[in-house]
Amino acid sequence: MKLPRRKFLHLAAGAAVMPFAPGGPNDVLARLIAQKLSERHGRQFFIENIAGASSNIGTGQAAKAAPDGYTILIT
Repeated sequence: MKLPRRKFLHLAAGAAVMPFAPGGPNDVLARLIAQKLSERHGRQFFIENIAGASSNIGTGQAAKAAPDGYTILIT
C-alpha cells in the first residue's frame, strides 16, 4: 500500500501530539509497576503525572532528579 507523503505527515503529527494523560495506558502501566514494586520491596512507590509538551516537561524533571536510583521514567 502506497501512502501519500502528506497523509503520512498528518498521521505522524497527530500521533506526536497525543497527550499521555492521567488515566491513560501509560498511567495504568506505571501504577501496576508501582504496585508490584511496593509489594516486593515493602516500601511505598508514588506515581507523579506531569503533562505537557508531549512529555518533555516530565522527562526534563526526571533527568534533573537526584541520581540515587529512586526515579523511574515511563513514557
